This record gives sequence, C-alpha cells and structure tokens, in this order.
Amino acid sequence: MKKISVALIEDHAIVRAGVKMLLDYQADMEVVSEASTAAEGIRLARELRPVVVLLDIALPFSSGLDAIGPILEASPKSRILILSTHDNQAYLRLALSAGAAGYVSKEASATELTQAIRTVAMGRSYVNV
Repeated sequence: MKKISVALIEDHAIVRAGVKMLLDYQADMEVVSEASTAAEGIRLARELRPVVVLLDIALPFSSGLDAIGPILEASPKSRILILSTHDNQAYLRLALSAGAAGYVSKEASATELTQAIRTVAMGRSYVNV
C-alpha cells in the first residue's frame, strides 16, 4: 500500500513532534518533511511533492495563509490542510479562497485529524472549525 506523504509545517517543535508521532503511527501515512517556517516548507514541498501539506497559519516571518499560493505553485498536486488554533470563519474563508483543501482546528481529536488528511488526500475537502 502506498502511504500518504505528509509535509508538516508548524513552528512549535513539540507540536511537530506530537503530530509526526501520530501520523507515522498510521499504517497509511508518513511524514516526509518538517519545517518551522513557510519559506522552508515551500522549498521542501518543491523538492518532495507531498500528497498533503499540513500547514499552520501562525508562522514566523510569513503567515501560513500567505504560503498557500507559493506551496501550490511549488507542488501543484499537493493538497493543503490547515491545522490552526484560529477557529473562526474569517480564517477559514481566507484559507479556502487561497487554495487550501481543508481546515482543522487544533482542538480536533487525533482521529479527526487523520480522517481530515485521508479526506483531502482523496481529493475532497474537509472542514472542522
């Protein structure tokens, strides 16, 4: 079975480590890259072309929202799933209009996050705010 390759762009190391452990535990997922900034994430997306990019909004130097377009330019087939503490409709609308395939609150359960990744990897949208 081919695994869903996931690029994780999150500036908090402990959050990255926890999400990586959760995803790598899934039989059908693999974290192929980790980045703490949008610029690093864009570079890695260009190199690795992951199926899903799990992207935080609040990043140092540049917003995750501003990184959506450049990530999609770097890796057009990648699907972007926002994972954020911002759980209001304004951020949701901005993310989706910029090209994100889904949006999940950091309040979501581990099961919900993995389901969201599977859903966007299959070409569908996923929203939990």
